[in-house]
Amino acid sequence: MISVSMPPAVTRESATNITSDDCGGCIRVGFAQILPGPSWAGCYNTAVGRLRVFLSRLGWAGRLFLLLAVLWLPVRLLAPGSVLRLLLETALVLAGLAAGLIWTHRVIRKAIWRLRNRLVVAYLFIAVVPLALVLALTAIGAYILIGQMALFLLRTELEHRSEALLDPAVGLAATPPQRLEERLRWLAPYFRERYPGLQFLVRHNRVYRDPDGAALDLPPNPAPAAAGILSHNGRHHLWAHAAQQGVQVDLVAPVTARLLESVAPGIGEITLADLLPGHGGAAPARIRAGNLPPPRHRFDLEVRWFTLVPVAGQETPATLSIATRPSAVLGLLFGGKMDFMQGFWGLLLVSLAILFLVFVLVALAIGISITRTITRAVHGLYEGTRRVMEGDFAHRIEVRGSDQLAELGSSFNRMTENLERLLRVEKEKERLQSEIEIAREVQNQLYPKQVPMLRRLELNATCNPARMVSGDYYDYLSLDGSKVALAIGDVAGKGISAALLMA
Repeated sequence: MISVSMPPAVTRESATNITSDDCGGCIRVGFAQILPGPSWAGCYNTAVGRLRVFLSRLGWAGRLFLLLAVLWLPVRLLAPGSVLRLLLETALVLAGLAAGLIWTHRVIRKAIWRLRNRLVVAYLFIAVVPLALVLALTAIGAYILIGQMALFLLRTELEHRSEALLDPAVGLAATPPQRLEERLRWLAPYFRERYPGLQFLVRHNRVYRDPDGAALDLPPNPAPAAAGILSHNGRHHLWAHAAQQGVQVDLVAPVTARLLESVAPGIGEITLADLLPGHGGAAPARIRAGNLPPPRHRFDLEVRWFTLVPVAGQETPATLSIATRPSAVLGLLFGGKMDFMQGFWGLLLVSLAILFLVFVLVALAIGISITRTITRAVHGLYEGTRRVMEGDFAHRIEVRGSDQLAELGSSFNRMTENLERLLRVEKEKERLQSEIEIAREVQNQLYPKQVPMLRRLELNATCNPARMVSGDYYDYLSLDGSKVALAIGDVAGKGISAALLMA
């Protein structure tokens, strides 16, 4: 007899309406289910078990990351500027990277478990990734080349403009001193048409300035013949210097937006700027000219590039940057020829891109087809082995083609066919063995169970068949109290047939 005590909170009438709690057990008595209240020990054990599973799945790197994160939070609040926080943050980042790599490896390993995914990933690394790298390298090289070509055009033209100022400076330096002022007044209007705001400074026995009162911040000890870019009063200038027979001539023309646009018309947005502030903390010289040209086609992307140009009298160079497009650079290089061939080259580029895309799609289709043949054969073998493990030896996989994979599938089918035949033979052998065992028991029942008791003779007999059953037989026949007849028989042959004939 089993007695069950009812909890105070649970009655027999309400016992059947109570659902089970994850943290508690239950006892079923008759038709009523009686549940105790929630077990806090069970809840604790369940939570601890789930936490252990979670930590085991995280791995050592994940557990280290959580530990460092727990230590970092109070240090961040209590000692925000300490060395300990820096060390913990460094360790936290390293542990996070390690955990990320481990989890990425796990995800990849799980994703490429199937042979099809593994072959796709292999195809990506063998074909797609190198092709993407080549295309990326080509695009980056074209981007850099267009930027370098544009800046080469700008720098070359700016150097030509500054060197063009050197010729009149050398001419003025070679002029006799008594004719300097006259020739200066004659040349100034002509060169100011090409270089607006041009200033002249001639130093001999006296100083000639044009316009009068022009103040120039010139580099000290220049070469006898020098030209370049000069930064003066927060602006950039083209500068040329010549010195002959004690006469020093300096020509300075401000670099204006109009001048920059005329250097390479329509090439794009040009910016010339100093890297550091000027003398006395003045703002760095900076000038911008031109606008980004509109794209002529879809592939006419924006290109931004820069270079460093030396500034006379300064240790730090200035930056010359440009925002342009390939069509603007190529059009400036080839001029009218580029305009004439623009449509042809664009059509050729689109045609080659379409042809390249068609080849890629055809190669992709062929690769997918070959991959499917491999994965189909392997998947068939995988399913076949599972069916064989379940005992279905009659399962055959589909064989397509005449390659090595098809031969492998045929070999599997022959193997399962042989296994099925061997299994049938074994079952037949077991059946025959069972029947022989029954025949042996029957034959043993035919032998005499009791031996006649004689006064002067003790009889004992046994039969040892060559096989489990045989055609041998013996028996006793008592004639009277002192005589016995022995019956011994033997059928030619062995096995069941002889035993049946003897029976």
